[in-house]
Amino acid sequence: MKILHLVVMGTLLAALSACSTGTGITPTTDVTGEDGTIGDAVDGNVEPDVPVNPDVPVNPDVPVNPDVEEDVPVQPCGSDAECDDGNACTTDKCDPKTGCTHENNTESCDDGDQCTTEDKCLDGACVAGTGIDCDDLNPCTDDSCDSATGCLHANNALSCDDGDACSVGDACLDGQCGPGTQIECKDENPCTTDSCDKEKGCVLENNTDPCDDGNGCTESDTCADGACVGKVTPDCQCIADEECKEFEDANLCNGTLKCIDKLCQVDETTVVVCSTEGLPPCTMAECVPETGECLPVNEPDETPCDDGNFCTSADACTAGTCAGTGIVCDDGNSCSDDTCDPATGCLFIANTDECDDLSACTKDDKCVEFECVGAAVECVDENPCTDDSCDPALGCEFLNNSNACTDGNLCTDGDVCGDGTCAGDVVICDDGNPCTDDSCDPAVGCVYTPNTLACDDLNACTEKDTCKDGACIGESLSCDDKNPCTDDSCDPATGCANVNNESGCDDGDACTEKDVCKDGKCAGTALVCDDGNPCTDDSCDKEKGCLFVNNTGACNDGNACTENDVCKDGACAGSSITCSDSNPCTDDSCDPAKGCVFTNNVATCDDSDACTEKDVCKDGKCVGAALTCNDGNPCTDDSCDKATGCVFQKNTAACNDNNACTNGDACKDGKCEPGAALVCDDKNVCTSDTCVPAVGCVFVNNLNPCDNGDKCDEGDACLDGKCIGGNKKVCEDNNPCTTDSCDPATGCVFKSLPDGTVCDDNNACTNKDVCTAGKCSGVGKICNDNNPCTNDSCNPVNQNCIF
Repeated sequence: MKILHLVVMGTLLAALSACSTGTGITPTTDVTGEDGTIGDAVDGNVEPDVPVNPDVPVNPDVPVNPDVEEDVPVQPCGSDAECDDGNACTTDKCDPKTGCTHENNTESCDDGDQCTTEDKCLDGACVAGTGIDCDDLNPCTDDSCDSATGCLHANNALSCDDGDACSVGDACLDGQCGPGTQIECKDENPCTTDSCDKEKGCVLENNTDPCDDGNGCTESDTCADGACVGKVTPDCQCIADEECKEFEDANLCNGTLKCIDKLCQVDETTVVVCSTEGLPPCTMAECVPETGECLPVNEPDETPCDDGNFCTSADACTAGTCAGTGIVCDDGNSCSDDTCDPATGCLFIANTDECDDLSACTKDDKCVEFECVGAAVECVDENPCTDDSCDPALGCEFLNNSNACTDGNLCTDGDVCGDGTCAGDVVICDDGNPCTDDSCDPAVGCVYTPNTLACDDLNACTEKDTCKDGACIGESLSCDDKNPCTDDSCDPATGCANVNNESGCDDGDACTEKDVCKDGKCAGTALVCDDGNPCTDDSCDKEKGCLFVNNTGACNDGNACTENDVCKDGACAGSSITCSDSNPCTDDSCDPAKGCVFTNNVATCDDSDACTEKDVCKDGKCVGAALTCNDGNPCTDDSCDKATGCVFQKNTAACNDNNACTNGDACKDGKCEPGAALVCDDKNVCTSDTCVPAVGCVFVNNLNPCDNGDKCDEGDACLDGKCIGGNKKVCEDNNPCTTDSCDPATGCVFKSLPDGTVCDDNNACTNKDVCTAGKCSGVGKICNDNNPCTNDSCNPVNQNCIF
């Protein structure tokens, strides 16, 4: 059995060798034998396969190979180009003996992923190289890579630094770092000039501007070393109003002393001014010094006043009473009644008495609205031949005129006035109409009455002429000879005329056409009854004319878009054919001349691939662009399923919630959950500690009040992140009997001078002032005018006695 197999294999190898050596032996196909087994086809060069002998015992230790089922033909090739398998990772060559070979190489290649570079072939496949660097060094873009398109730089809204120290909270906008909020450099100190340097930040420079140190007893206040310092005023009597109480004179009417311009002066707004409002005439108010109360007293006699009576004048006071003398009210108008009302004065009231307006052209004169008015006298004599008028001195006048006029008689015309009378010429009435009787009526003028006499209208086309309604009318003459082939007419001068014509006519035969008159008779040509319609049978009836009877024969409607055409109701029609290739990328239609037409379109379509988008028809096929599955969410893994489309699988990766005020951010349920809040505290009272989501902790120097531990400083404030001492505290108790100083640990110290030390209590009404137990006092000036009716005192400002 082994020998048999070797013989068969040898035969096959010899046959294959003959096929590949180019000796002219053509490889043959297998054929099926009588027993149904497959064997080689036999020609003159190839011997048939030797079948297995079923009588030879089989060695069970040796596997029995079946007969060769089918020859494997060698693919012939002529050049390396014919062996291109489209794989860049194989070197394709042509061996005329063995056919094409494809050996793996290690050449550079392109794996189709735009996010890798330096791809190389390995084991016949293109293996991805190193990932490309998509960093554009712009903090305002999120850099990533799409395997289909390459690097992507999507604008973000993260915090950034625009390089300007005068702004905080800078953030990305449209791919660029935009400025944040400008820092307000303001320490509320008038003795510093505040500005901001783009490199250093806030700059607070001391100035020498004028200022106000808040001390009323200093002047020429000026800034020095960042503090406001003033020069002490020599003559400063007071700072507060309460220091002026000791100089009051107990007179409640002359006002209260107030500290004005560092001197105790009378406050004019406190001087009592007694109002006369509500007091009766001839009464005034006076202030009582002891109480400051205003009490009423009588005005002096003969003091001008107003008694409130508009019917008096020259009012004057007498023993506290106001009275005046009566006035005379007379306007010299007879059409008014003159009176006087104490509340308003003289009144002149219009009356309606009879009066005389001194005009002969009025009558029934009466007063109306303070004027004498009469009704106009009517000067009318009803004569158009007089001019009517009125003279205020003489009365009515009627003067003759020569105007045109109307005498009331319509049988005259050209009427004119003369000596106060109207007259005209006689009218002649003749209308030249034999059918009217002419006359004249003075009331209506000429009258033309219609008659019924026989007459002649001079028209040969009428007969029996008679007058009617003022006109001569005859009956129309008939010239109709009942022949359509003559034109019948009438000439008013000669009468009837019947002239032969060549008009169209009707000979009464429905089977003739184009009937026309000739020599006074109507005749036509035989009618051809053919409607050109294969769906009718054509004939002619003398009474009805052409007859077109519908048939049901087969026909052709000339339309390639129908089939099975047949006559029905006199028309040829077929059933519409259906033109549909079931392709959404063709517009299916039918051209009556050509039949079905399938025109490629560019319509939107669906290629049934959920991983493509913007599907559109092209060259009769539906083609879509690859769908980019990127939801821009770092908390999902993006992929695409041809059946369902984009898949965004939630992950638990670390992420950035774009808030610099949190840390340890992580993905959860497809969202970036913020981590723990960032604690921003630099333990410095001179910085305002905040956290800006865009940048993180921000420690901004503030200008808040603070305490530098020196009790001799006041107004301490933060500057450049440090607590700086303010103005040196002014330790001044305005007491000439103390020495004033300051201890940094405890503050102001006021030490009393020894008793008997000479001093000045700033009171001009004392002298020999000395210190006693830390207070300055002297011997008071004596002011006494020996008048029990005055309150005696001394003015502490000018040392004058006040009584």
